[in-house]
Amino acid sequence: MAAHGGSGVPGLAIAGAALALMGAGIAVAVGELAGRAGGAVAVAVGVALVIVGMRGAVGASPGQVDLTDARVRAEDAEAQLALVLAQAERLVAGDVLTAPPEAGAVIAGLHRVRTKMDEMINARAHIVATERDLDHARRMYRQILPLSSAMEHNGLCVAGSSTPAAETGGDWWTYRKVAGGVVLVIGDATGHGVHSAMVGCAAHGAVKGIATLGEHTLTPRKMLDAVHAAIRIPGMDRAAMTLFTAQLDPTAMQLHYMNDGHVFPLIARRDADGTITDVASIMGDRGEELSEDSTDFAVRQGSHALEPGQVLVFFTDGLIERAGKDGRPFGQRRLSQALVGASVPHTLVALQALRDRLLSKVAEFAGDAPLEDDVTLVLCSLAPAAAAQA
Repeated sequence: MAAHGGSGVPGLAIAGAALALMGAGIAVAVGELAGRAGGAVAVAVGVALVIVGMRGAVGASPGQVDLTDARVRAEDAEAQLALVLAQAERLVAGDVLTAPPEAGAVIAGLHRVRTKMDEMINARAHIVATERDLDHARRMYRQILPLSSAMEHNGLCVAGSSTPAAETGGDWWTYRKVAGGVVLVIGDATGHGVHSAMVGCAAHGAVKGIATLGEHTLTPRKMLDAVHAAIRIPGMDRAAMTLFTAQLDPTAMQLHYMNDGHVFPLIARRDADGTITDVASIMGDRGEELSEDSTDFAVRQGSHALEPGQVLVFFTDGLIERAGKDGRPFGQRRLSQALVGASVPHTLVALQALRDRLLSKVAEFAGDAPLEDDVTLVLCSLAPAAAAQA
């Protein structure tokens, strides 16, 4: 008796085996129920194709084939395929496979797929755990630090905003109301991301901690010392943060400060109509420096006489170093130009509008360039002379 089969039938078996392996991979890699079901269907279809191909291959020879020998080979093939199907179903269910020495090439292939899928699943689990930790860090960072805040106290208006370059950042700022006015702290931890955010949160916690001891602790010197104690790492020569601590007294019209490597703030003057007429930097008034503290870079301590109606502009270097389309930084000169001519009545709403307008100008200058460093801007408005006397 002669049996003839098509020459493409063995190829059908190979394609079916490949489809079964692919379906098994899908079932393991995709955690959702729909994905597992789709993978199971692919495995079943692939195994069916293998069976058809193997049966057809029995009669594929153009010569005469012994029927008994063909039946034995077909039964052996079906037994092997039944084992493949059983292993594939275990693979879809997530069981650990074993590849006995007598296993065929297809079963060994399924075993290799399972091993590779285990590696992928473990790697994915590690990524998910890392993303969960980052999410917790981001929520803590945003809950502890005032990324955007505004307040009024004793004739002062304060409006600030901080934008991290990553999920979390190294910039931070905070303020405390005191009887004489406001104490304000702005810091910039080295770099950005989770490590920098941890340093910022530690510094913020130090300020919050000494505030519980009473207003007498809220001086620029004591706040700087508290932050240094919180973030200083033994064996390192310098702190991993620049810091500017300030005490604004609208009654005495004085600003007392400690500057630990931070960029100096700007002071903008307004006319009687609330329009900013000129901008200067505190660092130009070197005659009022009281002393220097020496770690491996200077800590400047000083005071500055204030005038009614002035606006103090505190910021981190991420704002003035934001690069534009041509690669040049936004710079302090552009920041000063953006301030001059702005109409800023002494109201909290007006100060918030100025804050948002300045940040928009920086973003417009940068265009589509990604944010490479954290950006923080804090404005403080003093009441004009008429309001202060009233």
